[in-house]
Amino acid sequence: MKRNRFFLSLLFMVLIVLFVILFFTWLGRENIKNDSAIRDVAKEEVDKLFSLYNKGEYAEIYDLSCDSFKNAT
Repeated sequence: MKRNRFFLSLLFMVLIVLFVILFFTWLGRENIKNDSAIRDVAKEEVDKLFSLYNKGEYAEIYDLSCDSFKNAT
């Protein structure tokens, strides 16, 4: 009886470890998806910044940086 209880507890611990590994694997993949979205938004912001700089609209650059800071906090 004790032997069966030991193997059941061992099996239960192995299953918990597997679920934890699967959870963190899934979480890592979700973060990768979100990173690409963040990269796209950052690229758009940098493109706006350089287009405003090339036009010489420096006040707009200041407004853009203030808006970006407000959104980040």
